[in-house]
Amino acid sequence: MRHVRLTMVVSEAEPRWSSVPDTILSGPESLASAIGHLYRDEPREIAYGFGLDGRNRIISAWTVSVGTTGSTLVHPREVFTPALLSNASSVVLCHNHPSGNPEPSGDDISLTKRLVSCGQHLGVPLVDHVVIGWAEGACRWRSCIEGRV
Repeated sequence: MRHVRLTMVVSEAEPRWSSVPDTILSGPESLASAIGHLYRDEPREIAYGFGLDGRNRIISAWTVSVGTTGSTLVHPREVFTPALLSNASSVVLCHNHPSGNPEPSGDDISLTKRLVSCGQHLGVPLVDHVVIGWAEGACRWRSCIEGRV
């Protein structure tokens, strides 16, 4: 049987990720501070995944899903495959609400619970799922992980 080694690299040619590598996350506010600008004036929901090393440093970043003005489809496969390929110790998911209201919806909470369960089975825990909303020129965020708001 032939073995093939797969790796994932964050493209340095993609300007949106230029400020992200080596960012150490201390909580949802540090993620919102590092990447909130990506969602400013964005008319569609977009979900991004971030692979973290053992020190909570971002080592990989990827687009999980691009949706519509009111929803985006996220499947655990698109969240965890890039994390596994980049040897991430844990994962953070982030998406926006174009309405500007960062309150997690019922679907956001359900997705978070599903991803937490998948991460536990894979040994790559989901440490947070952050929702970002821009309103009145300010970036606001909420965590979907209970007790993190």
